[in-house]
Amino acid sequence: IPQENHRLRMYKRVAGVENEAQLSDVTGELRDRYGEPPAAVQSLLQYAALKLVCQRVGVSQIERRRDLVSIRFTEAADIDPAKLAQFVAANKGAQFTPQGMLKFAMKATRAEDILNGLRDLLTQIAAEELPATSG
Repeated sequence: IPQENHRLRMYKRVAGVENEAQLSDVTGELRDRYGEPPAAVQSLLQYAALKLVCQRVGVSQIERRRDLVSIRFTEAADIDPAKLAQFVAANKGAQFTPQGMLKFAMKATRAEDILNGLRDLLTQIAAEELPATSG
């Protein structure tokens, strides 16, 4: 987006989305006005989609250090214990701590793969089916 004020306005809109419909609207507007977004903007949209899933599921923090990912859930997290246990059992070295922290290895290095992988995981272990997100 060539004009700085338009670029900042769009960034603020992406950062402020509160649901999947708003994210879809902003994504569509970006494409209509400026064409296919570059990789950095795609990552921003994917981050916004992940943020929405985190809010719906009850994730308070995600941290990644090298290949180790830690996801901290709130006490009221809406996750399915059986699905969580299945994920931990299927992933060597994965663990869920009594403090509500899921730790596992993630080999992905590209931002797109990391963001999509995290979003897919949270959608997979959610207690109820989440709506599809854009990005």
